[in-house]
Amino acid sequence: MRVDDLRGPYATAEECFLRSSVLVKEVALRYPLIKVEGVCMEVSPEELFKEEDNNDPKETSPGKHI
Repeated sequence: MRVDDLRGPYATAEECFLRSSVLVKEVALRYPLIKVEGVCMEVSPEELFKEEDNNDPKETSPGKHI
């Protein structure tokens, strides 16, 4: 299951991870969780997963991760 936060972007990585913890708690109250990852980055999921015109194999992840 993937949960996307629609409230961002956040000013700091700390704020982002704090919001991630709130989302995890809300989901954990409804569903059993085995593995959880909070990912904070400066690029939207739409931009991250769209096909790039530049197909450079050296570039593995567009955007800057924080």
